[in-house]
Amino acid sequence: MIVFSLALLVTLAPMISSTGFAARPHFIEIPHIVKNPDLSITVNYHAKELGKKTVNVTLSSHTSALIGCVNPGGQLSPSKGKQTEEIQSQSVKIKPKDGRIEGSLTLEPPVFPSVLDICPNKNWNTKVLSLSYENVAIEVKQKNSEILKFNIGNVSQ
Repeated sequence: MIVFSLALLVTLAPMISSTGFAARPHFIEIPHIVKNPDLSITVNYHAKELGKKTVNVTLSSHTSALIGCVNPGGQLSPSKGKQTEEIQSQSVKIKPKDGRIEGSLTLEPPVFPSVLDICPNKNWNTKVLSLSYENVAIEVKQKNSEILKFNIGNVSQ
């Protein structure tokens, strides 16, 4: 009986471990963020174990910026400036190759107010005093179901 049980265990063990420890979608490396000179941000990603079905990859964030006015003499106005906020998102559909995807997505800065919206006259200029991308996250979905997500956090420009 012991020999039979041992033989059964040896026979079934590979089947149990292959289903019990099936590969799960994951990023091969932590998604890498790049701060671009135009105040946009780009996230590079590389994921595997996604299967063969097309995935939708989305990069999202809430942006917050403080815009000030600069007079013709180059001096920043003592006013506190104007706050602007937007929800940002960019998506792309990708067909995995051998269960893998890689690429990059970019979030543009928010639409800043015009000089006439916040400054005393059109001879002044606007200046970005601060810009942050908050709760930056990259998400991978298949058939509208999230299969992989990485929260990058906050990024200041």
